[in-house]
Amino acid sequence: MKEALDRVYSWKQEHPEEYSRFSVELIKMERNDFSCLERIFKMAASFVPTYVFAEYRKLLTPS
Repeated sequence: MKEALDRVYSWKQEHPEEYSRFSVELIKMERNDFSCLERIFKMAASFVPTYVFAEYRKLLTPS
């Protein structure tokens, strides 16, 4: 888990604008605003590394 978080942090530092936009969309979805799902998917498919998306999924999925 630490390695994955380090990689997410590294990507965040290298791409702050993309990270910020992606995070905002995920927060909206977390608050039941599902109008952003298409944008999240497009963003994830275009520039978010798979490992970042996978880690967010783990964090946002209820246990």
